[in-house]
Amino acid sequence: MESSHPAGSTGQELTATFVMRNEISEAQPRCLSFYYSMHGATMGSLEVYRRGTGIPRDLIFIKKGEQGNQWNLANISILPVSDLQIYIEAVRGSTHLSDIGIDDVKLTPGYCNIICTFEPEDPDCVFNLSKGDYNWDIKQGKTLSAYTGPSRAHSGQFYAYLEASYRQMGGTAVMSFKVPPMAHNEYCMSFAYNMNGGNMGELTVQNGDEIWTKKGNQGHSWKEAKVTVNAETGDLIEIVATLGYDYTSDIAVDEIVMKEGAC
Repeated sequence: MESSHPAGSTGQELTATFVMRNEISEAQPRCLSFYYSMHGATMGSLEVYRRGTGIPRDLIFIKKGEQGNQWNLANISILPVSDLQIYIEAVRGSTHLSDIGIDDVKLTPGYCNIICTFEPEDPDCVFNLSKGDYNWDIKQGKTLSAYTGPSRAHSGQFYAYLEASYRQMGGTAVMSFKVPPMAHNEYCMSFAYNMNGGNMGELTVQNGDEIWTKKGNQGHSWKEAKVTVNAETGDLIEIVATLGYDYTSDIAVDEIVMKEGAC
């Protein structure tokens, strides 16, 4: 959207419409994905609405203000509805410094995969990183201490980790994620982890009960895990890092992907 227009005006609306045919008895979940650019000192807003049979215009996504000098990815899971219509609407800010761009718009069957890379251009990671005794830190390059932690991210430049220095043995950092509406009751959860250190603690995935765990030193390199998680809408899935008994127990996680269905 070119912002050299009166403040508060709406740029050309891009509408992607999916019409359910009569022979399809039930509406289907959809994944709307697109890239957006919102870089400017007086940025406005980008809004996504859905409409369908029995559902008026319904706001399902909004971004306001400066979002950085890069393209950002939006993945929006849309609940089943007949005669689905999607509206992507850009609203100008207070000056001409509020151009908004979108690209590569796709509407595909099924709910969106959930991806968390911890990169700056991936600001919408759905995991809460501030639960537990300590927060997860986002790091680029090597961790602060020798003889522990990774030297770089598994992919990209950034990863999440629990710093062990000057912290209590057995202390935890918890990533938590509330399961959104989904078609099935299973997720395949894949992620990379690094547990490099002589006095390493433990990394656990749990959904009420423990469903995956690793203990002790796993070596310098990143490892990959795949876990089938049985979950229903609203359940809480957690990745829990537990410190060992000295500073050589940094634990790192990167590139979390959650797909519907068993692994």
